[in-house]
Amino acid sequence: MHLTDEQMDLVKELETFREIWEALTEPHKPSGRTAKINSLRYLVTLEMEEREGTDMFIKKRQLALEQALPTGKKIDEDIKFDLTLGALPD
Repeated sequence: MHLTDEQMDLVKELETFREIWEALTEPHKPSGRTAKINSLRYLVTLEMEEREGTDMFIKKRQLALEQALPTGKKIDEDIKFDLTLGALPD
């Protein structure tokens, strides 16, 4: 793998692969409004796959809710129910 001089400066004192990976990928992660929009889009378009178990789908849905909402914010239970119901297979 080839690193630019700029990237080498970022990682030259790091010791683990994980630290290096995080240092190199962090600048490219969406943040702010873009991250919020992407999380909300994922939440709204998330659908249960026919081969997916209910437990796995509920966990995936809960994680999507946590990522889409700022800490301490709640979503109306009726909206959560409608989103979940709409995501189930026909």
